[in-house]
Amino acid sequence: MGSRTPGPLPRAPPEIARETSDARREAGVAARGRAEARTGRRDVWPLPIHQLFVRTGVTIFFQGHDHLYARQERDGVIYQSTPNPADPTYTAFNREAYRPGDVLPNSGHLRVSVSPTDVRVDYVRSVLPRDESPQQRDGTVATRYRITASPRNEP
Repeated sequence: MGSRTPGPLPRAPPEIARETSDARREAGVAARGRAEARTGRRDVWPLPIHQLFVRTGVTIFFQGHDHLYARQERDGVIYQSTPNPADPTYTAFNREAYRPGDVLPNSGHLRVSVSPTDVRVDYVRSVLPRDESPQQRDGTVATRYRITASPRNEP
């Protein structure tokens, strides 16, 4: 395969560019990279996302941007950050952003088991063979939790 010089990147259609701009603004980042005040509300949603979660009975929300294991709970909603599966430093990067809650170092993955009665989340550690020790072994479950199903009141 030969190498080639890539041409200019195509411009995003205006509606996608606008959505990206709106998403940055929603996240509290201005186009120039400075932090802005957050409104906590999108124009197309009737409430801020957390209030929508509470109102509609969401029990757990998984997100993967920060690449560490962090579990936080607010008003009955669990916010679960997913760990980096292949971090040879075994570090909890961005740990200071998660003041309350459980934060564990990388590396690993989440194993989520769903049944009609509950959900179980296991944090399974990934450790390179050269780094294994009695305290740190590949495939061990570092922590787990269970969410029991509760009857929902349908409107």
